Amino acid sequence: MAYQAGWQRSQPRPVPESLEAQAYLQDYAALLEAVAFPSVVFDHRWDVVLSNAAFETLFGGVGPHPTAMPGDNFLRFVLFHPDAATVLGEHESSWCLPMLAHFAAAVERHGQDRGLQ
Repeated sequence: MAYQAGWQRSQPRPVPESLEAQAYLQDYAALLEAVAFPSVVFDHRWDVVLSNAAFETLFGGVGPHPTAMPGDNFLRFVLFHPDAATVLGEHESSWCLPMLAHFAAAVERHGQDRGLQ
């Protein structure tokens, strides 16, 4: 879906190997598209797995960034993209601080995951 909004992903999203997981994600994508509000599903690294058209519309105007695009990794977008504060209300208190706390918990839980390091 990120390609539809014109974003260039740094690397393609991983596709689950099992047919059951693929079918689940397809069903979930249909559910997200039925929601009028910006919606996103990301993994434990905040890599975006699915997003809906409203999400892409909301973030469609952000400028390019080599590592912090909202359709790639939402944590990096919130913390490092210069346009994040213009799109996300109360950016520091409502987004940065809570996400840093979640990041600390994720590192504690998934300490061996090199993608989090």
